[in-house]
Amino acid sequence: MRFRILGPLEVEADDELIDLGPKKQRSLFTLLLINHNRVVSTDQILDELWGEDAEGKENALWVYVSRLRNALGNTAQDSMLVEAKLICLLNGFRI
Repeated sequence: MRFRILGPLEVEADDELIDLGPKKQRSLFTLLLINHNRVVSTDQILDELWGEDAEGKENALWVYVSRLRNALGNTAQDSMLVEAKLICLLNGFRI
């Protein structure tokens, strides 16, 4: 899997681009990717994606995480390997 973050965000697997969904979902993936191997707290994600409108957006965050896992998992021969890359922890998320 290849990740390109300079210019437009692109994720490629098996020579095909993966559709990462709408803008906020792509922003979530970018935030996690640039913090690779570090936990990004749920509060930080909500603040980065929604700013002062973050209250009550936790469910939307979980939907985005689920959709990203599906997008990444559907392209892999070993979906367990890819799914393990987007990890939910007690206080946040990590790729």
